[in-house]
Order: sequence, then structure tokens, then C-alpha cells
Amino acid sequence: MHKLTTQISLLLVALMILPLVAQAGEKNAKSIDCGKLLKGVAHFTDNDVRFKTKDSIVIFIDPMSGPEKEIIKQCNFITPDLILITHAHSDHFQMEILKAYSKINPKVIIAGPPDIVQVLADSDINNTKSLEPGKDYSLADVKFETVPAYFLRGDSHPKANGWMGYILKINNARYYVTGDTEAIPEMESITADVLFPLVYGCGGNVANVVKMAKIIKPALVVPVHTGGNPEAIKKCIDAMPKGVASTYFIDGKMLTEKIQTASD
Repeated sequence: MHKLTTQISLLLVALMILPLVAQAGEKNAKSIDCGKLLKGVAHFTDNDVRFKTKDSIVIFIDPMSGPEKEIIKQCNFITPDLILITHAHSDHFQMEILKAYSKINPKVIIAGPPDIVQVLADSDINNTKSLEPGKDYSLADVKFETVPAYFLRGDSHPKANGWMGYILKINNARYYVTGDTEAIPEMESITADVLFPLVYGCGGNVANVVKMAKIIKPALVVPVHTGGNPEAIKKCIDAMPKGVASTYFIDGKMLTEKIQTASD
């Protein structure tokens, strides 16, 4: 029943958002081809974002659905080459799910903060890589940057934990999955074509997403970690700064393929 309610809520938010993401009659509008920019990309639940490169390399970030799920089979995101974990909270890191994907591809590399790698080692998963924020890496033929992910106040996501988001450099674009973070000073030096920000829960909110969009100036914002909250999704898309487009995924499927957004 909860799953059905969530699906109905997402369909309702799709109907609410469509008028916001298609401003075709606006003067000086520019078209964002989401079908091209998000080719090989899918968002499922929480921070679970998956990518397939033009060379057929498959990357998961914070997978929350196992390979047995029908929606994962339908979207053909079953065999990862690289899994990146942002931090240890249970809505980002599930050991049994990682074990399931490791069985499918024993050569998969699982990378993340040192505390994640230690937990993996304790469970006899050893094809891992410990990462640090603010570094450049290349794993499984994928180049990416790590970005600190933390909150300036409170102790639930402290900077000292060394947790992180990821900027993937694939398919001639830069894709930034922030993880659990607010707008932080380190974002001033970041460039990204697509931003996947924390929107709802765990300290996230629309105001922070707007700050991130204004700082980073991506072409496109894709709300993730929304808790399936229709109002938060609608507010996020509606609040995007001028010149920044937004779209949304439902069960791994993109809401629209082309979005019109006003030019600066």
C-alpha cells in the first residue's frame, strides 16, 4: 500500500511539474535537450543515480535497489563496473545490496570514504578503494572528482567525517551527485553540466538547492533524495534560477526529454 501511495504521489507531481518544465512560448528561451544530456542516466530512489557511458561502463552511486527489483531489470542497470558510496547512512549504503551486485560482477570496484571501505573489508568485500574529498581519481576507466559533503551546523553530517559527493567526467559532460550536503564554500570552484542535489530530508531543502544552482550554474538540475515528496519536488523545479533547467525521474524514467528555460 505504501509503494502504491508513493507511485500515485509521483504521478501527481508529474502532472503538477509539466507546466513548469515546458515554457515553450517564453521569449528568448533556450532548449535543453535532456534526452541527449541524460542519455544513459537513471535515478531511482533516495540518492540512487546510475550511469552508463558511451563505452558501456556502468556506474552506480548509492544504490538502494537490488538487482532482483523489476524496475532495475527493466532499466537494465544490473551489472556495475564501479560503485561509489557517498557516506555510511542507511539511505545511501546497504551492505546486502552491494553484496548482491558483487556476486553479479565479482570485478566491480566499490569506492567511498575510509569508514565505508573498512565496513566492506569486515564483510569480506575487498575489491575496494578508499577515497578522500577534494581529489581526482580514475577507476574502472572512469574519471571523477570527489567533493566534500557536509553541513555547516549540527553533528549529523560533519566535515570531519570525510564524506563526499562525486563529479563524473563521462560522455563529454560533468555530472555532480552531491550526496548529503548543503551549499558549501567548496562549490565556488566547481563546474558541472548536470547537478543532482539533496532536496528533502537529512537536512536538505529547496533553498539550499537554489543556492547550489546559483553557485555552480549547471545547465540542468535533477532533484534526487526527495523522499518522494511531491510538494518538495514541485517547489524545487519551480524555484530554479533563470537559465537553469530542471527535470525529474520517476522509476528510472525521465519526466520530459526537452525542457525550455529562459536565457540569462
